[in-house]
Amino acid sequence: MALKQGETYRCPTASCGCEITVKKGAGNGGGDQAPKCCCGMEMQRT
Repeated sequence: MALKQGETYRCPTASCGCEITVKKGAGNGGGDQAPKCCCGMEMQRT
């Protein structure tokens, strides 16, 4: 799963609430893992 421009990722921990939006997508062969939140949880694409 390559990170694509415009995608939004959110932390699954309700008390955290961290959210990111991808401004520039990953190039070929990069960004194939979900980003990790500052609290340590794997973020989920919304």
